Amino acid sequence: MQASPPRNKKTVRLWRGALAWFIAILAWQTFQYFSNPRQPQMAVQEHSAGRQLRGSEVVATCAACHAFSGGENRIGPPLQDLFGRRAGTAAGFAYSQAMRDSNIVWNQDTLRKFLLDPAGTVPGTAMAIGGVSPDDAQAIIDFLEDNK
Repeated sequence: MQASPPRNKKTVRLWRGALAWFIAILAWQTFQYFSNPRQPQMAVQEHSAGRQLRGSEVVATCAACHAFSGGENRIGPPLQDLFGRRAGTAAGFAYSQAMRDSNIVWNQDTLRKFLLDPAGTVPGTAMAIGGVSPDDAQAIIDFLEDNK
């Protein structure tokens, strides 16, 4: 069995000093984190801004066929005030019979299902796309929720 090397008093003091500094810095950082009540709010605002940006990028492609404000009919029906509305009932739009007969009331779940697979959700729909990715569907839903 080997004996441990003799400890130098200077080395021990150096390590103790470094440990003391480390503990002081850690305590200061902890205090700063918990004493700043705006920090969680700022994180939520940054997340919301990122979510808005992502949603606006995705719905830019939807805007070729759908209006998001003003209730204007385009190739597709307007998406303003979509949640809570029965599918196939926006005034002045010529919906497919399949959409009018679907009995869907739009909410996050029904819209997600439709966006992922329009023809599978409402066979005979006139929706021109074959579906979007789950991330894009969530971005569209978030955008519509945030811009009611």
